[in-house]
Amino acid sequence: MVYIGSWDRYLYALDARTGNVRWKFITGDDRDIYNQVGIASSAAVTGGTVYFGCRDSFFYALNAQNGALRWKHNEHGSWVIGSPAIANGTVFYTTSDEKRFWALNAATGAERFSVPYATFSFSSPSVAGNMAYFGAFDGRLYGVDADSGKVTARFSTDASRRNLPAHLNAKGEVDMSGFYPDNTFESVVAGLERVYSLGSIVSSPAIANGVLYVGSADGNVYAIR
Repeated sequence: MVYIGSWDRYLYALDARTGNVRWKFITGDDRDIYNQVGIASSAAVTGGTVYFGCRDSFFYALNAQNGALRWKHNEHGSWVIGSPAIANGTVFYTTSDEKRFWALNAATGAERFSVPYATFSFSSPSVAGNMAYFGAFDGRLYGVDADSGKVTARFSTDASRRNLPAHLNAKGEVDMSGFYPDNTFESVVAGLERVYSLGSIVSSPAIANGVLYVGSADGNVYAIR
């Protein structure tokens, strides 16, 4: 089967030969602000389970054959935009406003660990060996030990090294209030442009022959050993 997420809130399971819908699963609705709906990420499938994140602020695991819910994880109002990665019985994914990288038991949804970061992330993680890598809007690439959850590697884009220090508070944390002066639509759009000035890593890293490749909003593609 082929599994496709949609902005109409459904994950569709299609017959790979005919394209006919075998089943569909509906995610959450939002009648208040109308932006917590739809599936932006691609699903990952392994061991008879389909995994995907949603803008309704949940991460889902479904039975691949019939679409029955196995478990879901609450992200407390945060979008899950990036696609998940699965390795050694663990599912890894990033979140937006929650600003956490999650590692969950793929079978049960139990939390193995989470890693906080400075700004939101839409990046899909990549796993190589015992390391998981993902990027964030602060222009940093994070390397996390997939067993312990410890951040053991960190890389900053040129724009992040140049522009991020101006947005750090006294504790060395990113002060997001400086990007978004208010909650109007115009301010959100302008704020996103300011965030991009950090050389945001929105894309997903690719790894081959011991080299990690990733693109950045600063216009560069980086090859990192």
